[in-house]
Amino acid sequence: MEVELAGKIILCHCPVTGRIGDLVFSDIPCLISSEDKDSRRTKFTVEAISLNKIKRKRKDWIAINQRTVNDYVNFFIKNKFFPKMKLGNEIKREVALNSSRIDFCIDEAYLEIKMSLLEIKGEKHHGKLIHEKFNSFQRWQKQINDLSIVTRENNRALLCLVKTHNRSSFSLSDIDGKNSELKLLTKMINDSNIECWQINLQIGKKGISLINYFKLKSL
Repeated sequence: MEVELAGKIILCHCPVTGRIGDLVFSDIPCLISSEDKDSRRTKFTVEAISLNKIKRKRKDWIAINQRTVNDYVNFFIKNKFFPKMKLGNEIKREVALNSSRIDFCIDEAYLEIKMSLLEIKGEKHHGKLIHEKFNSFQRWQKQINDLSIVTRENNRALLCLVKTHNRSSFSLSDIDGKNSELKLLTKMINDSNIECWQINLQIGKKGISLINYFKLKSL
């Protein structure tokens, strides 16, 4: 991804392997981080984007680094920012569960984190792309099936949807309400005993903070 910084064009790593909404990435404000490592092709990573116009001084930011969102959540869990979730103390990351890998196991509770960027919609001043229907939810379905199994064994399973901007309750239909795979996935979740939570984070030039979190009745 090419970014203009101080009048120069620099090459930055884009940490997203899939789609980011319907945006054409031209004249999109962004926040970048830098890290010097010999193994990296570029020292810069795009951490967040804004849908505001470039000239607007105070911008709202949306984090896009899906690789670091688990680090954020891990920090907030360790520092007891989610008391309503009633999580334990022993945190394990990237644990095997049947045929899946789940982001966290906290005592006997399994916790999977999802940060979708598919539903992001550009403003009137943005160029937009028309994509083919996104139908790659097989990994989600496998994880939901395995999480559902542990609830039948009297263990807790939690699915946390992380949004990096303040928004009301999120539904999978916000991605694509007509998508048949999403409808199946939604039914699998709502018919299970998996607890669904939403975490709203806020990212800025100085870091990331917790806005709020709440339990979802359904997806």
